[in-house]
Amino acid sequence: MNNKYNNAAILLSFRTTAFQDAEGEALLEILPAHTLVECFVDFQDISKFKELEMRKQIIVGIKLVCFTLEKVEKLTKKIESIRLSRLSNTAVNKYFIFGEVVDIKNGEAIVNCGFYVLVEYDKNKNSLKIGDWVKAEGRLDAYLTKNNQDLE
Repeated sequence: MNNKYNNAAILLSFRTTAFQDAEGEALLEILPAHTLVECFVDFQDISKFKELEMRKQIIVGIKLVCFTLEKVEKLTKKIESIRLSRLSNTAVNKYFIFGEVVDIKNGEAIVNCGFYVLVEYDKNKNSLKIGDWVKAEGRLDAYLTKNNQDLE
């Protein structure tokens, strides 16, 4: 998806959470709203996140691994954390995001919930269009973008 939908963030903490550093968990402060989110980081970005300095600005993409998605009438932009008990050593927090669909391409929607989140959805179950308001539930994943080289 387009780079204009990446987010500036401050990396507050990062830790690996699985055997042989196969997964990680990043605590990010999304700017400019100062929203704190805990995101899953998969094995492809582990080494990149390990090299970053804490409390420095980075550019990240945020993706919601979507469990449920529905259109809503209430025009609200927000995110709510659903704190789950930790049954394993893996990031298991889920989030509800509420926001407006601002772009769509190939079964992926960009939702503005106060910051941009990429949401994959099933085109056969949900017919979304730009301007729709949605509520989605899932796990947030963070990934570094190529724009981070511009910050150094």
